[in-house]
Amino acid sequence: MREEEIEKLRGLVRDFVSKHLYSSAIFFADKIAALTNDPTGVYMQAQALFLGRHYHRPFHLLNASKIVLRDLRFRYLAGKCQALECLIENHMLTCEQETSLLSSLEFGFEDG
Repeated sequence: MREEEIEKLRGLVRDFVSKHLYSSAIFFADKIAALTNDPTGVYMQAQALFLGRHYHRPFHLLNASKIVLRDLRFRYLAGKCQALECLIENHMLTCEQETSLLSSLEFGFEDG
């Protein structure tokens, strides 16, 4: 795929995230990661998964691709995923607490 087409897909992902359409963002971010095999695409996919409240998948995606070793922002996202997964898995948060915590950790795709 040409770079301009990939950029259009990235724009779609950003647009879906801004509209809180995380399932659609995850779908297109997955396509970007598969087509480009680029760390930025993998990070975008992991971010979309995180925002869609899938904490286990982005953690393993970041670790399996070894990009977690390359950049601090990848480690930060993997750490947030692991911490939230642990808190939720062990039933240490109520729904309200989870929502409050997630809203305090929000970040944009400008970070990636």
